[in-house]
Amino acid sequence: MNKYLLYSLLFFCLIGHPLTSTATTLEEQANNIESSKNEIHKEISDILNQYQKSLKITTGQPIVSDSNGNTVTVSMEVFVKLTDPNLSLQMASAMTKYFTNVTRYTTYLHTSIAAGGDKEAWDELTKNGLLAEISFLGKMQSISLFGNFGYWFSVDIIEDDVFKMTFNVDKKNLKLDPIPTIKLVTKNCLRKNGNNMCGL
Repeated sequence: MNKYLLYSLLFFCLIGHPLTSTATTLEEQANNIESSKNEIHKEISDILNQYQKSLKITTGQPIVSDSNGNTVTVSMEVFVKLTDPNLSLQMASAMTKYFTNVTRYTTYLHTSIAAGGDKEAWDELTKNGLLAEISFLGKMQSISLFGNFGYWFSVDIIEDDVFKMTFNVDKKNLKLDPIPTIKLVTKNCLRKNGNNMCGL
């Protein structure tokens, strides 16, 4: 056998094989990172889907609080709560796993990435927002249930709260004995400067 060819084969066996192994290892590392990111996105997505399914939103009896000619002011309360008693703790656990700043207030769970957190989890958490649209006699108002509607770096998740709403309506329409309607609306949040922002 040609001495040059023999040296070439020996060089490939000693040097070429480790390079191939390194390439495979790097590929595995890349796949592991992608897999980890996908798991994070799925965990946050699943908890938010559970949240939406557990939501119970009702309205109180509409009451006329003022009347001025043809315009009547109607007031009502809107009640938001979770039907799953364990979900509140599950959400807090998921948020604490990925973010440094997680605070439970009386009516909502507050999460912020300002003090540090996982970027993948934050992207999933802020990808969409959820609104409740309350309609009454052609007028509509919205309640933000979760999303970073106030600031790009913080997300509030409503768990148990009462909202007071007023609607200015035409007096003649009161004869219809109207009933408020409630619709959940998913809002796709805009991406700006590398961050999602729901914004009303």
